[in-house]
Order: sequence, then C-alpha cells, then structure tokens
Amino acid sequence: MLLRNKPVKLLIFLFTLGFGALNINIYAAAADTTKAVAKSAQQDSSDPNKMLKGTLYLLQEDIGQDHASLKASPEKLYQLVKDVLLPVLDVEEMAGATLGQKWKEASDTQKEQFIDFFGLMLTKRYADALLTVSDYELKFRALPKSVWENSDHISIAGQVSSKNGGAPSRVTYYLVKKGKNWQVYDMAIEGVSLVENYRSQFQSFSNIAALIDRLKKMNKDT
Repeated sequence: MLLRNKPVKLLIFLFTLGFGALNINIYAAAADTTKAVAKSAQQDSSDPNKMLKGTLYLLQEDIGQDHASLKASPEKLYQLVKDVLLPVLDVEEMAGATLGQKWKEASDTQKEQFIDFFGLMLTKRYADALLTVSDYELKFRALPKSVWENSDHISIAGQVSSKNGGAPSRVTYYLVKKGKNWQVYDMAIEGVSLVENYRSQFQSFSNIAALIDRLKKMNKDT
C-alpha cells in the first residue's frame, strides 16, 4: 500500500509541534524567541539553525493558538502548513532522490507535476499527523557556524521524547544549501530516512506517469 503508516509516523516525530507542552531548544537564545523573530529567521534562511528553529516555532505558535478552529477545518490547517513548511523544504531535491532513474527520464512537465502533487501530499499527510500529536519534547544540537558556513550539505541532530515517559528517539534533519539559503531535503528517525522510505514504495510503479496519477487521486481523496 502506497504512502501509509511509516511515513506518517516519521512526519509526526520529525516535525512534531503538538498542541501541548512542546519544548523546542535549538540555540541559547530560545527564551527570547518571539513570533516576529521566528518569522524573520525562517525567511532569512542563511543560518540553518535559526531557519529550522523559526519554522518549528511558527508552526507551534500558529497551531497552538488556533487548535480548535484548525481541527474543525482541515483545509485551513493544510494551508497553514503549506505556507510555513513548504518554503523550507527542497521538494525538488526530495523528488529526485525518491524517484531515481524515473526522475532522470521524466519530462519537464512530468517533473513539475510530480513536485506539485508530491508537495501537496506531504503537506496533507503532515497536517493530518499534527492533529494526533499532543505532548512531545523536541531538542536539537545547534551546528557551529564553522561547520556549516563552508558546506553545502549538513545534518542537524537531536531527539524527541514523550512527556508521558518512554525512551527518546534520535532524529536528524538533512539540509542542502541553495544559493545563500538552507532547505530540508530529508529527515530520519532512528536512522530511518523519509526519502528512502518513499523511494522503496515508488519503485513499484512502472513509470512516473502512473505514479503521478496515483498521487493525484490520493490528493483528491484526502
């Protein structure tokens, strides 16, 4: 079955924001974070630590303030996640990594269609997952500037744990630098990659046209 439990669980844990006591601790100035500062950090994504923190903070803030309304209106929640999350995801990089040879053989039109439908599917899957999350703590270890300023691919590691107990899980965000800005192109929990998970599922399709049709149908059904 295409795109089911494991990818959704990955999204729940890896961009967990919850509606309860989520603690995002990425760098020392966390206590001084305001929505305006977070938005500025996200929009100026030349610092990967601040970009990631700003994105997570904005989602937590917007969803936390309007939980009841968003739960009653999935389309409103989808739009919020799309507006905040998709700008920091390198959907094209993710698409190429998940499709492999199919991506190389696809026409420009097919690539555009796949990026649109795949991006929408990720948005909807993530938005649905958000509604099931309640009480997690997410912590990151910020990368020193000396590590990322001269690199074009980096990873930011951390852990997510439930406030209700249980062992924490290792999480990793993989980022790529495009121009001056950093974007997320993969994420993993306990070493299980989101991109690799989708790649294994997409291999069952004979060609990209069949996959695009399937994604299009799924987006209509959700």
